[in-house]
Amino acid sequence: MKFRLKTATIEAIKVLNADYAFGNWDSSPFSEHPLWLKEAFENKIIVPYPDDRDYCPFKVISEDDDRYNLAEPGDWIVKDACGFIHCFTAEYMKANYESIE
Repeated sequence: MKFRLKTATIEAIKVLNADYAFGNWDSSPFSEHPLWLKEAFENKIIVPYPDDRDYCPFKVISEDDDRYNLAEPGDWIVKDACGFIHCFTAEYMKANYESIE
């Protein structure tokens, strides 16, 4: 069987390359700050994942199990039509979505 992705409207923010040092960012690590992003942080769906890089990636934890993806600069954090949060690479976004705004 073959399937085609149904047309869906999503909300997405871009992860930016903000310098992260000593627990502080030099600027915002996100292109926008919608309410769902704040709620995802409060519910620990998105959490900072600091390591030895100059920037801080973010763990985007699947809401239906304990798997996660790392969102790095250039990636997109997406709220899908069902309200679930995902992390997509720039390449995936470009291949599967187009901006409507």
